[in-house]
Amino acid sequence: MATLREDTLELRWLFGGASPRDVRAWFGAADAPEERVDHYLLLPAAHELGIKLRDGRFEVKGRVGPPEPVELGNVAGVIEGWTKWSVEDVGPISPSRALASAAAPTLAIAKVRRRRAFGLDGREVPLLAAPSPAFMAELTDLRVEARAHWTLAVEVTARDDARRVALRRFAAAWLADCPVTLAAEDASSYAGWVAAWVDAP
Repeated sequence: MATLREDTLELRWLFGGASPRDVRAWFGAADAPEERVDHYLLLPAAHELGIKLRDGRFEVKGRVGPPEPVELGNVAGVIEGWTKWSVEDVGPISPSRALASAAAPTLAIAKVRRRRAFGLDGREVPLLAAPSPAFMAELTDLRVEARAHWTLAVEVTARDDARRVALRRFAAAWLADCPVTLAAEDASSYAGWVAAWVDAP
């Protein structure tokens, strides 16, 4: 089984309902949205760890270091560092089969994801030809148990102090004219959001 590792710094916000039309128009995207269903393992209070099955891959994503609240002009959020391990789910012994045999509870999240890629100079580049490191912007509509949600995120691949400064600068400029308020109370990682479903009524 091939294992891939990726380090990122991320700003993310999550909202109820479908993404507003003006947000989709502002975000744009040269490529068609990607549609898929991810299956997240439900772990109580696991705000720093996400485990999921995605497109034939088993992924584990863990937060590295404490979250950093930031104010970027009219935008407020939280920068979090993450490391993701992705394992191709093949062969007679695979993580997904082990998970299924354990009858572990999972949450299916349907996603319609739009993405854009930018070089460190801030210029947009083709998504499939994005260099590393690069800035990635994401707008995704979510459906969980017939309920609609949406998320907006900006991240940079690689994780160090220079990239943290660069992410702040890029996010402040790129999100400045976002048509919705991006506030600290709406900031959330996928891991924290999924963990909240465990105790939800």
